[in-house]
Amino acid sequence: MQYFSYISGTLSMNNKLEKAIYEFLETKNRIVIDKSDSYQFRADIIDGILQLNKVHHRCKPRKLSWWQPGYVKTDWHLSDIGFCTFNLYATKN
Repeated sequence: MQYFSYISGTLSMNNKLEKAIYEFLETKNRIVIDKSDSYQFRADIIDGILQLNKVHHRCKPRKLSWWQPGYVKTDWHLSDIGFCTFNLYATKN
């Protein structure tokens, strides 16, 4: 199985942290990832956002996590971004 990363539903960003997170996620957008690499990919995104929280310490930090919706057990969604949605969709091979 492979996953496809995708940003959608973008709204305006309110501070420098949100802009930095969006720019970071853009570097991870529209990438195909093998299932064996998906855990590390998700961990790298969380770690990258935690680092951005430290750089932009005057902004309210983001505490994000991954979750799977009940209706599709193969997809992953990044929670609590607020200004966009970032998803890992399972591909149909």
